[in-house]
Amino acid sequence: MIAFAASLVSVTRCSFLEARAELNGYDVGPKVGVGFDGFQLGGQGHCFEYPNGNDFGLYFRAPRAMSITAAALGGASLLILLVATLFPPPRVVMKTVGWALLLAAVLQGVSMEVVFLSDVCTTSEALELYGANYLNMAVSCALTRGSRLAIVAAVFWFQSSVLTFCLPEAGGDSTATYTSLR
Repeated sequence: MIAFAASLVSVTRCSFLEARAELNGYDVGPKVGVGFDGFQLGGQGHCFEYPNGNDFGLYFRAPRAMSITAAALGGASLLILLVATLFPPPRVVMKTVGWALLLAAVLQGVSMEVVFLSDVCTTSEALELYGANYLNMAVSCALTRGSRLAIVAAVFWFQSSVLTFCLPEAGGDSTATYTSLR
């Protein structure tokens, strides 16, 4: 449940990354919170939509798709696990859920790495949303709340996957190793 919530919030926030201009190793100019669907200027709470024609490239679109796919896989797995508490499914279903959760963890984690290769972190396009010219400056990116939530989601997806693989068989005696202390 935590992984699903963290995954959804990480995709929908306007501050997945923070882009900033650097000149000789010093931060200059504005800091722009960059999200998959919008941006924040200078850490303000308001989220602005990207102007038409603003495309940060494949390395920005792919992590968005990976994060949405991870949330969908994880959410579907969560529903199956909730139903499984009432109606124990066959072992093959639980293994499939475990693999789906592992795939969600991998997609969520890889999306964090790929987004740093995008034009947001390598060119000054995101900073030019302010309307200023930052063409001769280096751009760097930093983690913000959205990307940190993506890390939390990846960890919980992985942990859920491992625990799903460790579940006992449906209908089996799960108390077989229990001994009384009397």
